[in-house]
Amino acid sequence: MLSNDHLIRSTKHVSLLLALAHLANEGVNLEETGLTARFAASIKEAVDQVSCLDDRLSQMSISPKEEPESNSKDFTSMLPFSLAAVVEFFLSSKSAPVLSDNVPSIHSSRLQFERCESLSPKETALIPSAGSVLSVAESPSLDTIVASLSNKQLIFRNRSTGEVEYMAVQSPVLSLAVHPVHGNWVAAAAMDGTCVIVDALEKRVVQSFKHHSKYVSRVAFSSSGTFMVTAGYDWAVMVYALDETNFVQIHSMTFLGAIESLVFLPARLGTGLGMDNRDPANETFVVGCRNDSALHFVSFNPANGPVSTEPRQHSRHSMNRNGDDWVSFTPMDMCVTVQEGVGLLAVYTDMPSGRVCFYTVHRREQDGAKSPFLVEFVGDCFGVVADAFSRPKCAFLWKDTFDSTKNTDSPKRALLLAATSDDNKVVLFDVGSVFSTQAGSTSFKLGGASDFHAPLARKVGECLGHEGLVRALCVSLVDRDGVSGSVLYTGSFDKSLRVWDV
Repeated sequence: MLSNDHLIRSTKHVSLLLALAHLANEGVNLEETGLTARFAASIKEAVDQVSCLDDRLSQMSISPKEEPESNSKDFTSMLPFSLAAVVEFFLSSKSAPVLSDNVPSIHSSRLQFERCESLSPKETALIPSAGSVLSVAESPSLDTIVASLSNKQLIFRNRSTGEVEYMAVQSPVLSLAVHPVHGNWVAAAAMDGTCVIVDALEKRVVQSFKHHSKYVSRVAFSSSGTFMVTAGYDWAVMVYALDETNFVQIHSMTFLGAIESLVFLPARLGTGLGMDNRDPANETFVVGCRNDSALHFVSFNPANGPVSTEPRQHSRHSMNRNGDDWVSFTPMDMCVTVQEGVGLLAVYTDMPSGRVCFYTVHRREQDGAKSPFLVEFVGDCFGVVADAFSRPKCAFLWKDTFDSTKNTDSPKRALLLAATSDDNKVVLFDVGSVFSTQAGSTSFKLGGASDFHAPLARKVGECLGHEGLVRALCVSLVDRDGVSGSVLYTGSFDKSLRVWDV
């Protein structure tokens, strides 16, 4: 256990003293929090990084005892990112999330997941490529995997025959998306600010868009295929609608920073805890950008198609537990799935601790609500190697498990998260402990406040074999004799695609 006095005696750095003084002023006693090893490690890492700021802080003649509480964030913003994240954890944990009376909390829901034991994913194929792999996507209707390479090529590999075809493009492609209806349409977002739609059968460009002034970092299709959204480092998001056989631009939006993550919510997302069998009136995408503490949920009506020039709804949902606007991290990647009508959202951050945050997304039943969604933080996981310069990827996958202690042949489904790591690995987490109400959780008592429960996902396996950074990740769900599983496709800077059976 670490105390405030122990930490103060163990460091000479002014910035850490200020942070500890700020915690003390907020009524946080580290001895009462049950500070675990991972937060102690984060503080130690911060101590090692703050020496370069000592002179700057000393010149300002800031005294920890004289610093007023109202200006606490002024000096916290000057601290190194990892230390600011540790401080933010304790401060934000003091406030419990505000829940709607009409939508139950996830902690009282029926969501249950089977736990998954340790996994050893089996590599089933190694596909050499002519360049570093930047992105990978699956076309189920063509039984084809599509990947983009750093040498301005797209690679198409038929999974049944193993046949590989190449196509040249004008610029390296950073993001790929396959149309859910027309499986031969592949959207490719490129570094030159363009986005093209490629016919995967004919290996030719059928449409080209040039509405961004910088890198196009993300592209995604809605579940119905009516909408296509692109996002870029020019802080802009472009929305396109399908008009018979072509996409036309219908809307543009500007955010507070470069767009790093983009995902459409599943069409099966329902209200409350039950499945909503009605087709949703809107299709919603989620945007995560730099310099912003919130995720943006933007909805368009697919019935209006190309005449939908304005979004039906645009709501902000803070990623911080206390709902404030303090920017704690950047959402570098997101993935989403749905269970019993509840959306499960993972946000891969740029925090040095390698943190992935988990949220539930409920669709509100009541009309006239400020937002059609209720977004709750429910837990996180640590254990990947990442930093502010990483370009991580994550994806949910499902796996059927069997309980050897019970005499039954009926499998139970386990929910896993695959996350790339900068040590050339893909790490697998069992996130059932986060979303299951029966799982244990760690409790932190802060200054007499109510206990805050933050379940941690368990690390259960790793994909080992790549000799360079894993830059691309794609999941394909498979069914083998009634048993569900997943196949991972990973692409790396070692100029290879690898296939893993999970």
